[in-house]
Amino acid sequence: MILSFLITGDFCPCLNDLDKDSFSNIKDILIGHDLIVSNLECAIKKGNEKPIIKEGPSLACNVEQLKYLVNIGKTLFTLANNHVMDYGNQGIYNIFEASKTMNVSFVGAGNNISEARKPFYFEKNNFRVAFINCCEHEFSIADENTPGANPMDIISIYNQIQEAKKEASIIIVIAHGGHEYYQLPSQRIQETYRFFIDAGANAVIGHHPHCISGMEIYKEGMIYYSLGNFYFNNHNKDKNIWNEGFCVELKIDTDIKKIISHNIIPYTQCLNNNKIIKLSESAYDDFNKKYVRLNKIIANKDILNKKNKEYFKSQERKAISRILPYTNRYLVALYKRGLLPSFLTKKNIATRLNAVRCEAHRDILISVLSNKLIN
Repeated sequence: MILSFLITGDFCPCLNDLDKDSFSNIKDILIGHDLIVSNLECAIKKGNEKPIIKEGPSLACNVEQLKYLVNIGKTLFTLANNHVMDYGNQGIYNIFEASKTMNVSFVGAGNNISEARKPFYFEKNNFRVAFINCCEHEFSIADENTPGANPMDIISIYNQIQEAKKEASIIIVIAHGGHEYYQLPSQRIQETYRFFIDAGANAVIGHHPHCISGMEIYKEGMIYYSLGNFYFNNHNKDKNIWNEGFCVELKIDTDIKKIISHNIIPYTQCLNNNKIIKLSESAYDDFNKKYVRLNKIIANKDILNKKNKEYFKSQERKAISRILPYTNRYLVALYKRGLLPSFLTKKNIATRLNAVRCEAHRDILISVLSNKLIN
């Protein structure tokens, strides 16, 4: 028996502009799979739910928008991302309720950390595939008593993979992490995703950067670092890397218990419209050249490290602005443009570096700031 899974990137119909024609051009791509796996990167609003205090935008859609996808085929929503808690407990409870109503499954979030860590098991003819979903720590993580997402804690994910190996023949980790608008994995992300393969995962598939990245075959597994956006309309992002994406189609042979093929299906999304459009032949050639180039960089440790250093350097003023006393957004903008000083001495820099680099200091800082935000 051959199983077919279609895995997509970030799905966020937060402008509530999906309609019956949004998926029409890729309908042939979406149908015919045993499961469509899509990252639902927003909460659901039904009434007067208020956004939480956080960094970045708060995203939500109405439940009707999800039906355009789930009516196509059996769907699994991955919920471990940095926006699933944007509208607090009620926003994620609305997702849980909608999933029951639409008979849709989800993974990567729950009413508490224990539920959020549970894999989703797809089963057909007594053959099981496990999906584990996790995300980096932002404002969406569950704990013992509150709902939220499954954090990308390395030890915990290792244990989740070991438990899943007892129940399933194939394990797929869907990870939400990396640097937004940067098309390559950092050394940390590459080491982490490779570790998931070392731990027993057959594939690791990433999203969050909102742009495509490359892939690599690592030992017996495969790693796709970022699929880009699946459907995420943002009128301010037209005609750039935001509008590129691809799905990954996995075929599994249950007799030999292996992934026998993995293919990408590229497209443009929300490019001056509210549609996902397959690439023309010439556009596909251009896409493939970029994709191959990314793969070559990822395969070369020295080049990848060089690119990462260049990227981190380009983000210097943005990063420093987050720890400066400037709170007015106009002053922050002036600093980023080099028009205001930082006021940080080398001693100040050393103190702040130690606060976030040293694990013991970082533990205390996270606890103190988290409590202050809550209280």
